[in-house]
Amino acid sequence: MYIKPRPGLKVFDPVRKQFMPDEGMPVDENDLYWAARMRDGDVVEADAPGARTSTTNEVPPALPNKGGK
Repeated sequence: MYIKPRPGLKVFDPVRKQFMPDEGMPVDENDLYWAARMRDGDVVEADAPGARTSTTNEVPPALPNKGGK
């Protein structure tokens, strides 16, 4: 999961022993520390930089059958 600090906050990363970057970072979604920060509203889930942002999963229409069996 990719998270970033809520705007205006500095959130400490206990593993790296420094504040997390403003642009966010990936974390283990099962980590209790980050789950608590999410619950408290200190961090928010975010899209990772360079992640695909496609909002549709549309399948192109099938080609018409031209009289074949």
